[in-house]
Amino acid sequence: MYKRQASHNGGKQALEAVKAQLLDLRGAPYALSTAQVVAIASNGGGKQALEGIGEQLLKLRTAPYGLSTEQVVAIASHDGGKQALEAVGAQLVALRAAPYALSTEQVVAIASNKGGKQALEAVKAQLLELRGAPYALSTAQVVAIASHDGGKQALEAVGTQLVALRAAPYALSTEQVVAIASHDGGKQALEAVGAQLVALRAAPYALSTEQVVAIASSHGGKQALEAVRALFPDLRAAPYALSTAQLVSIASNPGGKQALEAVRALFRELRAAPYALSTEQVVAIASNHGGKQALEAVRALFRGLRAAPYGLSTAQVVTIASSNGGKQALEAVWALLPVLRATPYDLNTAQVVAIASHDGGKPALEAVWAKLPVLRGVPYALSTAQVVAIACISGQQALEAIEAHMPTLRQAPHSLSPERVAAIACIGGRSAVEAVRQGLPVKAIRRIRREKAPVAGPPPASLGPTPQELVAVLHFFRAHQQPRQAFVDALAAFQTTRPALLRLLSSVGVTEIEALGGTIPDATERWQRLLGRLGFRPATGAAAPSPDSLQGFAQSLERTLGSPGMAGQSACSPHRKRPAETAIAPRSIRRRPNNAGQPSEPWPDQLAWLQRRKRTARSHIRADSAASVPANLHLGTRAQFTPDRLRAEPGPIMQAHTSPASVSFGSHVAFEPGLPDPGTPTPADLASFEAEPFGVGPLDFHLDWLLQILEA
Repeated sequence: MYKRQASHNGGKQALEAVKAQLLDLRGAPYALSTAQVVAIASNGGGKQALEGIGEQLLKLRTAPYGLSTEQVVAIASHDGGKQALEAVGAQLVALRAAPYALSTEQVVAIASNKGGKQALEAVKAQLLELRGAPYALSTAQVVAIASHDGGKQALEAVGTQLVALRAAPYALSTEQVVAIASHDGGKQALEAVGAQLVALRAAPYALSTEQVVAIASSHGGKQALEAVRALFPDLRAAPYALSTAQLVSIASNPGGKQALEAVRALFRELRAAPYALSTEQVVAIASNHGGKQALEAVRALFRGLRAAPYGLSTAQVVTIASSNGGKQALEAVWALLPVLRATPYDLNTAQVVAIASHDGGKPALEAVWAKLPVLRGVPYALSTAQVVAIACISGQQALEAIEAHMPTLRQAPHSLSPERVAAIACIGGRSAVEAVRQGLPVKAIRRIRREKAPVAGPPPASLGPTPQELVAVLHFFRAHQQPRQAFVDALAAFQTTRPALLRLLSSVGVTEIEALGGTIPDATERWQRLLGRLGFRPATGAAAPSPDSLQGFAQSLERTLGSPGMAGQSACSPHRKRPAETAIAPRSIRRRPNNAGQPSEPWPDQLAWLQRRKRTARSHIRADSAASVPANLHLGTRAQFTPDRLRAEPGPIMQAHTSPASVSFGSHVAFEPGLPDPGTPTPADLASFEAEPFGVGPLDFHLDWLLQILEA
């Protein structure tokens, strides 16, 4: 931890400042954690940032600013943090008022980056102009551009280049220009697109505009475009023979240049014995944030992980490595797999692999190692399967939130059962658990319901999944080692229809594109989508740093593309491959779920929404949406649920593809991980996500569903 402080300009002074001020800042009235103090000091100008915290934290927490401690820490935890704090103190009130009308969260997001002071000044100077003709940017777009390192320069570049890039021969949309600019180094990326787009669309590259934009729309986009132009002919030819789509997939991530270079250097070695990886596996490993480091980690650890005492299959090693932070996840498996398979954890190999095979796999494994025995005891009473599901679906921060808040949530006035707390954590992660602990958004949902006209007709029967069922489906997707096959296998495992499964997943914030691709967004993003459907304005920008911010995945990889830490949920990562969209949820649910003190349903119970439905409920479903409601979402003879384990006996489809057994992880699974979808959704895709697919009707459909999960 302290080595990190010394690794920045002024590191010696920062260490001295920590030694001098740590005890004061941990005490009243500041009440900072040690991790927060270290996070502030671990940047260029850390000494001055600590001084700025001491001077301004109390002021910024009071009116008229009203910032939380976490927001102040987020602003200070960057190079130039002291100046950013001073700028927020000077400009927050003005920026929240007309004509700017920014939210507090937007101001904090802009300030919480290297050069935050200059970015705030640039927003104040340029927002009105950029919202007018000929730019016509929205406030949210301006904030998105400014909320990165170099935000001031990116805004200036948009002002000078947007009009030209929208015209021939570039013909970019406004949204594409904003996407390119909304990353660290956005100015340089825009300049690179202007210089190279025409050439990259022509022979021998023949890239589409969308592919060029996808490559440029990441941290280091300029360098990635240059690498594509330099390496494209070699990597398309023997012995690599990569397709254009594969090259774009590798390049369309932070550190894309380094990943392409690593593929060229390591491809032949990894294709040969003893690795014998397929081309698709090499591409899958490289097509993530930190792809270069992941490839190097596979080369270094592969033989050890394949041998005793680990005994992983090639597919399992590849699956772990094929996520953002794959190197760190492999190292965590190397360190923790023997421990987690032994008493008192008693996890099986496939469960450990499932936890590690997601963004934030390392901290999720570490959290399971630290908290599983505690969470299985009083007052938590979670099963091993529940803890594993939470770790797979929502990661480290959700486990920490459950440990902190579940004792309170089990008591009056919440009186939530362990099953419901686990479901809340899986649906929305730490944010959802904390919101329920504070009584929100339950109060707001009640208010919205009161404002709505009552729906005529008899009371509907139970039309939605139980908390256990939702977790089972989410966990199935998150544990699947072949994402592109997960949706098909889920249809067989849960005996449901395509529209019904899409509707279920949409109820927890998963879009159709993500569902069909088997890619479940992190819990924070899903939670923001659900709140967006209810009309709440999601916070813009990075989340406040968690106590493990020094191991923040996005922060460390952005800086070094190889340092060893990550965030548990990717909660503040700007590099998710799919931006937040709104989500839908199932129709109203009147069945009241179990509370603490009432008999609990088995974990998880049979997936049998429609077995519980009364036929009278059918009159409440529009004809065009009837087919969208699961008519037979159950496991029947193909699956068997037990309190601590899910087992799905493979049906015809599952036998053909040998998909994982729901969330049971009862045996080793040999899968070839699917190739990640390159690029990002187009503006048309994003617009389609806003619509209500599958014949979903009024807002009360998912208001009642959310209340069933959230309300005591």
